[in-house]
Amino acid sequence: MGATPRGVMRLYVSQGLLIGLIGTGIGCALGLGLAWWLDAYRIINLPPEVYFVPYIPFRVQVWDFGLVAGTAVAVSFLATIYPAWKASRQDPVEALRYE
Repeated sequence: MGATPRGVMRLYVSQGLLIGLIGTGIGCALGLGLAWWLDAYRIINLPPEVYFVPYIPFRVQVWDFGLVAGTAVAVSFLATIYPAWKASRQDPVEALRYE
């Protein structure tokens, strides 16, 4: 009620980006922690008579980590554009009429 379509779209996009950043941050922290734990304690052992390594090593590459995190944020940002555009075109009176 009184917000411009551009303001509504900006609100939706900023909220979607914030949710994407928080989710990506939590996912990155859990992924790094799990990779460290699996590598430090050598959780997944392999039979030495079959394989050259006794366990599966987990090494986090900075480039891969950044690429995955950046892609996750970009996808969450792009996923907000269409709903934000639809919400900016919505008439508030029509949206509230059936509540």
